[in-house]
Amino acid sequence: MIIDTIRLAVTLAVKDLRLYSRDKTGLALGFLLPISLVSVFAGVFGSIGMSDDSGQSSKLTLTVADMDGTDASRKLVAAIDDSKFSRAKTTTDDGKAYTRDDIYEAVRDGSISLGVVLEKGFGDKLEAGDVPPIEVIRDPAREVTFQISSQALFMALMEAHGNKLGRALTKRGLRDLAKATGLPPEVVGGIERIAATFFDTLDTEITKAEAHSPAAKSTSTTDAPVFSGMASMLGIRETTVGGGSLDKKERERIARISQPIAGTAVMMLLFGLTACGGTLLREREEGTLRRLFVTPAPRGAILAGKFLFTFALGLVQLVVMFAFGAVVFRLPIAGHLGGILVVSTALCAAATAFGIFIASIGRTQKQIEGFATLVILVMSAVGGSWFPLNDMVGVPQWMIFASHFTLNAWAMDAYQDLWWRNLPVSYVLPEVGVLLGIAVVLSALATLFFRKRFASAEGV
Repeated sequence: MIIDTIRLAVTLAVKDLRLYSRDKTGLALGFLLPISLVSVFAGVFGSIGMSDDSGQSSKLTLTVADMDGTDASRKLVAAIDDSKFSRAKTTTDDGKAYTRDDIYEAVRDGSISLGVVLEKGFGDKLEAGDVPPIEVIRDPAREVTFQISSQALFMALMEAHGNKLGRALTKRGLRDLAKATGLPPEVVGGIERIAATFFDTLDTEITKAEAHSPAAKSTSTTDAPVFSGMASMLGIRETTVGGGSLDKKERERIARISQPIAGTAVMMLLFGLTACGGTLLREREEGTLRRLFVTPAPRGAILAGKFLFTFALGLVQLVVMFAFGAVVFRLPIAGHLGGILVVSTALCAAATAFGIFIASIGRTQKQIEGFATLVILVMSAVGGSWFPLNDMVGVPQWMIFASHFTLNAWAMDAYQDLWWRNLPVSYVLPEVGVLLGIAVVLSALATLFFRKRFASAEGV
């Protein structure tokens, strides 16, 4: 009895396996999905901190505006560029040296997330034993980049001006201590003279040690100390760009919620509209399409009706998502309703065309579901729906370039420009144009495949 049961179970399992393997395309897609996602995540996270083919570690690019133009500021820029952890970019794409205004506008429009300004008087302050004036202009939504950049800047400062910077930081610390405790000026002056004597003695001993052991001069930057709060230690003046006139705490809160809300909305829109487009296949299987084809209705009207239904459903879905984000998480969209409507309309058109295109090329429901899941998840991972690639140090440039071959990247850029960077609608017109272009191309392809694979298949 038990043997017969086992034999029957094996027979049924073999039968199901044969049925499952008949759809070769669907079967292949089932294996391609995990392989594709593994490739994306390994490419993003596996490259961070690793070396490239030349043996060089992936570096953080620091955009620098040298407004001082002295030997001291140039030495710091060279130290940033020679570091194992960072490289300095001092000129724009057209070869012009960056100014503070250039960096401010680049952060404002999202071209870069952070820039460093070496202010006028950098060299003079350092020579006088004071902390040099440095300004960091940054997008507060990119906190990870700011923390890593602060550490890279600290390492470069120590490499270029370690001795003078140590004196300056000590002097600053003593002044802050005196202010906090109310020490009289003569006491503070005496402590500063003792500190100066200490540093002079230390310099003398280091010079003697290096003279006897030249190898002592060569130390690995990988052993350099890493601290938190580098910006406050160095007295860096922060200028945050983004979030309009909101205070810092509110901007940071919005920065944390804007990415996941926008990313999830775009990804789920693609899934929802692809499912709606997939009803074409079900209607063919149920005979609904054949009955429509024998009516006097133009063939294009059938596909256009499906497009309009899916498009309207997509708009409703986005409205619900963003309204939920505004009410529950206080996402600031009220001041950008016009721009959000323009972007959402273009996104829905592109997503609808994508869904109908996927439905028009699939032969079975299993193929449509497998292919759509594969493409949407990969586009979401690469296109910024899950995490912003630009905020991750060491991500390969080819992956950042490839992200803009996805719907997600263009939509995410547009939404962030509107409700986070507080930019006018004119700034998102390029993204809107790309989304509408995708809609036109995919709609044309969907129409072509619809006529070949649906209308012709019904013999009408």
